[in-house]
Amino acid sequence: MNVDIDKMLQSLFQEFREANPSIPQKRFDEMRSAIAQQVDQEQEQSPKIALIGESGVGKSSTINALFNAGQEVSHTEASTQQEFAVQVILETIHGTQGVLKVYDMPGLGESLAKRSERLATYQRVLKEVDVAIWILDAQYRAIESIQRYLTEDLSSINPELAQRMVFALNKADLVYPGQTHWNPYANLPGDEQPRNIKGRVSDVEKKIREALPGCGNHGVVWCAAGIRPKKSRGTNRVPCACHASASARVLHSE
Repeated sequence: MNVDIDKMLQSLFQEFREANPSIPQKRFDEMRSAIAQQVDQEQEQSPKIALIGESGVGKSSTINALFNAGQEVSHTEASTQQEFAVQVILETIHGTQGVLKVYDMPGLGESLAKRSERLATYQRVLKEVDVAIWILDAQYRAIESIQRYLTEDLSSINPELAQRMVFALNKADLVYPGQTHWNPYANLPGDEQPRNIKGRVSDVEKKIREALPGCGNHGVVWCAAGIRPKKSRGTNRVPCACHASASARVLHSE
């Protein structure tokens, strides 16, 4: 739904003025100017999203798949050492052009030597973001470390962020019975995988509720960001593993 902010403010100012006729006109004009200026500043701010999580779960791969960001990906060591901001130009947001800023955050849990440095980076960035997407490896069932980060570290950095957090199970193609059963042309799970992926989503939802019992139902989605799908015969179109408009292929919510 489109909202005319200027028209809404004008209506509010008029109602306020009628309800408070004793306020001097000069004081009223100063109040109206200050409020309008604050609203303009807020509208100019780019929405900010951070992809967070432990090292090696595929945060950089997810950003590359979604936005073709060209982030370095390593299979042997943590490659993201500092936050990396991707600015995404959106043609329309409810009829208005805008910019979305997406942060690729360094991985948690890399080593004890890196712990304080990583938490300092999260402290600096996460207090400014609007939404966080926590990326997990869909294969791994051990969630205790994630629960500790949520309850002990992130809760002190930005407590309100827990209300605006989505959890994404990456590497869904590796869920049993494994990548050989993934459909490379449709870029979708095959055989037993849909049932097992659904089971992983359900398990993660349960574990997140244990850590954040008062934060409502968090969305848990699954994706396969590292997959490069094969082209179907007779077409040049390649189905994308991370395409925001194709929820069944990318960020699939149960």
